[in-house]
Amino acid sequence: MWVIILLLISITSLFAQDLPNFYIQNKILNNVKLNVTPISQNKVRVKVLDADGLSVEGLTRKDFRVEKNGFQGEVIGVIPLSESKESSLRILLCLDNSESMSQSVDDLLKILDDIVKSFPIRSKVSVYFFNEKKALLPYKFKNVQLNIISETFNRNDQNVRQYYHKKYKELTTRTYLYDQMYCAFSDIKSEKDEKRDIYYIIFSDGIDTGSETKPPEVINQYNKGKAFIVDFSRGKYKNKALLDISESISADHFVAINADQVVEYFEKIKQRIVFSEYEITYKIEEPLELISIRPDMFRDGFYKPINGLKVDEFKIKEFFPLLNYIFFDHNSALIGDKYVKLNKNNTHNFDESKLKPDQLEIYYNILNIFGQRLNKFRTAKLKIFGCNSNVEEEKNNTNLTSVRAEIIKNYLVEVWGIATDRISIQTKNLPDKPSNPRHTSGAEENRRVELYSDVEEILDPVQIESNTFICEPELLHLKVDAKKRSLVHSWALIVSQDDEIITNVKHSEILPEYIQWNVAKQIANKRILNSDLTVGITTFDRTGTQSGSITSSIPLSLRTIEKKKFDKAEDKYIEKLSLVLFDFNSSQLSSRNQRILFKVKNSIKPNSTLFMKGYTDSIGTESGNLKLSQSRGKNAMIELKKLLKPETTMLFYDGFGEINPLYDNGSPEGRFYNRTCQLTIETPIIEQ
Repeated sequence: MWVIILLLISITSLFAQDLPNFYIQNKILNNVKLNVTPISQNKVRVKVLDADGLSVEGLTRKDFRVEKNGFQGEVIGVIPLSESKESSLRILLCLDNSESMSQSVDDLLKILDDIVKSFPIRSKVSVYFFNEKKALLPYKFKNVQLNIISETFNRNDQNVRQYYHKKYKELTTRTYLYDQMYCAFSDIKSEKDEKRDIYYIIFSDGIDTGSETKPPEVINQYNKGKAFIVDFSRGKYKNKALLDISESISADHFVAINADQVVEYFEKIKQRIVFSEYEITYKIEEPLELISIRPDMFRDGFYKPINGLKVDEFKIKEFFPLLNYIFFDHNSALIGDKYVKLNKNNTHNFDESKLKPDQLEIYYNILNIFGQRLNKFRTAKLKIFGCNSNVEEEKNNTNLTSVRAEIIKNYLVEVWGIATDRISIQTKNLPDKPSNPRHTSGAEENRRVELYSDVEEILDPVQIESNTFICEPELLHLKVDAKKRSLVHSWALIVSQDDEIITNVKHSEILPEYIQWNVAKQIANKRILNSDLTVGITTFDRTGTQSGSITSSIPLSLRTIEKKKFDKAEDKYIEKLSLVLFDFNSSQLSSRNQRILFKVKNSIKPNSTLFMKGYTDSIGTESGNLKLSQSRGKNAMIELKKLLKPETTMLFYDGFGEINPLYDNGSPEGRFYNRTCQLTIETPIIEQ
């Protein structure tokens, strides 16, 4: 029979009134103590200790149950505190760096490296050392400087390690342990951060010989937190004063006789600090109510309601860059179904200029574009490089990469009639410029075949002239007013005009307050009319059953090219190109990108306006990607001015990070095409 332990919670925080009841269910756990602290909406920290006060490790979401107001909840995720990106601890390390430690420094540094890595990444860590250089000492007691120095870090592993590794090269002649604890306790006493759990780790290998403070003064400074004291006296001393401090502040006190015991005690400390806590994300099943949808725009840091969309039709020439990579499924050499494959009897009907002006649709025709161009440039040769992710079954599997390359060669030879002596093959494991193979997305990107030619025209962008729509605003933020949205497990956004679908996308996530809809991208190649848009949202519960639906209308006014001519209104001609193959996390332009820029040199007139917009994929932090995209936009505009020397002064650049991606980051090709800058050239049309 499963043992169900009711967790009684008494918390006076902001989220206390919304906290559900938590249960632990495990047929082998008994007399377990749990304490819950809210982190954010639908997320808590749970400390789990057994009857002896030791941490309970290895729990998963199956071990927890959550209920509220009679509704059964769902535990979405359970991770140890050490892996959390939201939870944090306050850690203070008081470390003995006196001369008596000289023979044990290397062992201690290894122990410290291990325990620091286990702290949650947002933890705040202070490190205290003895220091006999008076000019550098920041602490005083009764107007006397104390021989203690400290630094504080926001759990940047490298910086923390660099600091204590450096300080252990500066051993002192005396021990100042009481002063050290006095300073640590004083620092916490003056801090106002009440949200973090506080832990002191105090390490000493001898009796205090130089402190200005005494144990009673140290104890008097102690205010809050849990202390762990490791006395590495090796059996030489009996540090009664240290034991008195331990008892007075209820510290866990360990006495180590040898280095092995030090390792053992530090492992226990790590378990009690970190492994006893879990970060739990949960959802509660309660009735959903959709109330309204309101179209907003985001400008100057604020959401602003709009009255409708304004759409203009323009003539446009677009340059679509070619990503010369073919991606494969894990441990497979089959060309994926997303790639367009022809038979040799209908290749004569293929014309790249007649393709739909859509970047990914053009990319999926990459093999046919290469085949047609190799027939046009009959002296051109092609090099095919087979690559793999070099993980799991693909590790060192050059046979697989060889087959992948041969499959691509065979298609070009058999379907497009390219002579075999014009195509050479090389195989390797990882590509020359690999993505991070330790990440799933990086492994996906490395499972590829790369195509290169000695004739530059083979890799040139595809040029397509068409009509396009530009709307104001380009990005719409649909504010969804709803109650109990946590019930939603997935939702669909459907936008239509006169019963013709423009957008129909389903998302497997909680319904957000704002749904971001890229209007400009969605209507670019659609048939748009001068009539209202209908926006609908449908929600589904965890069983896939529809749980709610709501629609709203958004006015749309359209100015076609013909209407602008008839009204003799101002008009403009647009050219757009994307720069390609920015290396991962790089903002430097390659020679191939410089060649692409020259494609529009003659299109830039003195009255043209140029916009350079930088983008990134979703790998990395949101703030880091924003800076990277801004750097790409800036560097690309600098390179454009240097290469093309435009006469116009209307040059603008910006970066949009990962917030508004051009393509779906769920595919390797989408991520590569998001590592880009888009240049738009707008030139007024002057009617004669």
